Amino acid sequence: MAVDNTQPRVRLIATLAVIVIITLVGLDFVLKSYFTFMSEGAQYEKMAPRADVLAQTAADSASFSSARMPMLQAAAQLKLGRSEAIEPRPSDDLGAMTGWNKLPKLAPVSFVSRDLPLPLSGGVGYGAESSLADGGSVSKNPVSDAGRDARPPQH
Repeated sequence: MAVDNTQPRVRLIATLAVIVIITLVGLDFVLKSYFTFMSEGAQYEKMAPRADVLAQTAADSASFSSARMPMLQAAAQLKLGRSEAIEPRPSDDLGAMTGWNKLPKLAPVSFVSRDLPLPLSGGVGYGAESSLADGGSVSKNPVSDAGRDARPPQH
């Protein structure tokens, strides 16, 4: 069996390690400076010259002041508020609260509008005979069972 007793070439390994480290540091510097140069060039190209910006601002100001209603007057009118025709207000629709026609529920008391009458006839509300297509009727006592059938559901 052959045995190799030669010493490792430490000087060569150390030299290569130093060359690799210097190369990596140099590449880092070169790539970072290239990226900075290119990004600053792209930003500079996108910026408008100062004279063009001032000319555009003056043209915008002139068009705002010569409009049918000057900008300052329109802003003052917006501060006064909206007319009632476009003022947002909560919905009075209780459709989601009362549910399905064939199994109606009472709307919660806090959501019932005092301006609107409760639907008590036509098969939709309680206390009246139902005119549903299947001949079913609504409960005579809406408080006791809140519109639920007397029999449990059949599964």
